[in-house]
Amino acid sequence: MRKHRSHRRAVGTRIPILVEARPHARWSLDFVHDQFACGRRFRLLNIVDDVTRDCLGGLPTRPSPAGASRAS
Repeated sequence: MRKHRSHRRAVGTRIPILVEARPHARWSLDFVHDQFACGRRFRLLNIVDDVTRDCLGGLPTRPSPAGASRAS
């Protein structure tokens, strides 16, 4: 039987990254995907300000060609 190896644990204490709490100081990027009722899929890249939670932009991505394989 194989023995289960224990996970390595981080040494020291964790502290949060200090960021100024003012608008436009830090942004988050996230891909969002959905599909239309006809079955066509789309993806958006959303840019959100972390302080005000305003969406600064939603950029559509290019559709992949039909039959193209996706890398994971």
